[in-house]
Amino acid sequence: MSNISSLGRIGKVLSHRGVGSRRYAEKIISQKRVYVNKQLVTHPSFVVLSSDVVEVDSTPVLPQKLCLWRYHKPRGVLTTHHDPQGRPTICEHLPQHTHIVTVGRLDYDSQGLLLLTNNGSFARFLEIPQEHVQRIYHVYLSKPLKPLQRKLLKKGVRIGSFQYKPIDVWQETNSKGQKMPYFVMGLFEGKNREIRRIMNFFGITVQQLIRVSYGPFSLCHLTSGSTQKTPIPSFLMEKFFKFSCTTSRPPQRSGLQKTAPCP
Repeated sequence: MSNISSLGRIGKVLSHRGVGSRRYAEKIISQKRVYVNKQLVTHPSFVVLSSDVVEVDSTPVLPQKLCLWRYHKPRGVLTTHHDPQGRPTICEHLPQHTHIVTVGRLDYDSQGLLLLTNNGSFARFLEIPQEHVQRIYHVYLSKPLKPLQRKLLKKGVRIGSFQYKPIDVWQETNSKGQKMPYFVMGLFEGKNREIRRIMNFFGITVQQLIRVSYGPFSLCHLTSGSTQKTPIPSFLMEKFFKFSCTTSRPPQRSGLQKTAPCP
């Protein structure tokens, strides 16, 4: 009996092995940089087998252990690897690793917890709303939220033709029972500058926005600009395994140019 099995489409395999997102995989396939068993891959639908040798730019792309880091992104740093304007980017603080993918983003003016991983599929698993991974923020506002505004947030705010998902909102108290100077907001889907756009719609300015947790991972006492490798809970790995199985249904082994030698 053969031990050879399907690993899924080439984009998923490259993402799992830390090359980048599936969109990036499609890009380098179109650039004719991906080979399997010394033959050019011509389409993202190509299915990789466990016995295949995958190469990008003539360099073997091997399976790697899934890793996760917590990074405390400072304010005034871009969530990107390169900025044409020369502004500071998270690349200056990343672990010394060949391929790092961010789990979601934090805008230039926001700070707090940003998760990093070497597995693009794991990043996607944590990002999509269907997995119900909540992001918690401490939001400092120019003026307090009114009861009606809180109600709208919990229901889901509509701005123009766009409908935002519901946002949990509450205020914490200190040991003396006094309200903290920030509102706590919980999202299961983070659109670009979502909290800032909604507050602006309410006529409120966001003075400071800090992400304090993402799913089971917390900012805790991680100092600004620092990175720490973090273990992944077993229950989350089990969910990710199920996610990986259900998102890979390769129909056939196609998308290979058999006559093209690897340069």
